[in-house]
Amino acid sequence: MGELDTKVFTNCRQDLSQEDAHISAASLCSSWQAEITNPMWYPFKVVKVDGEPTEILCEDDDKLRKLKEHGEEIYTSVTKALLEIMITTPVVAMLSRCCGTIRMARKQN
Repeated sequence: MGELDTKVFTNCRQDLSQEDAHISAASLCSSWQAEITNPMWYPFKVVKVDGEPTEILCEDDDKLRKLKEHGEEIYTSVTKALLEIMITTPVVAMLSRCCGTIRMARKQN
């Protein structure tokens, strides 16, 4: 749960030699694994669905937009792992929301 698969990243690097693809994929995968477990990054927004507040991915998040440049397969893999982390570890989700609230308050001041 919440772990990225290096194979997805390697498959998307067909333009490189096999060795370079593995190195590039491992580096990219590692950096995104660190990103999705970082409680300071919270790429969600709250919307009302059937009158109930629901968290959804914020498509206009800068990091998510950058992630899309690597292809749909990588984007899907990372966002799926991110959602798994948020669902299976409510403490992480709560900390992320708190950090996001603090960040927004600081920006307003």
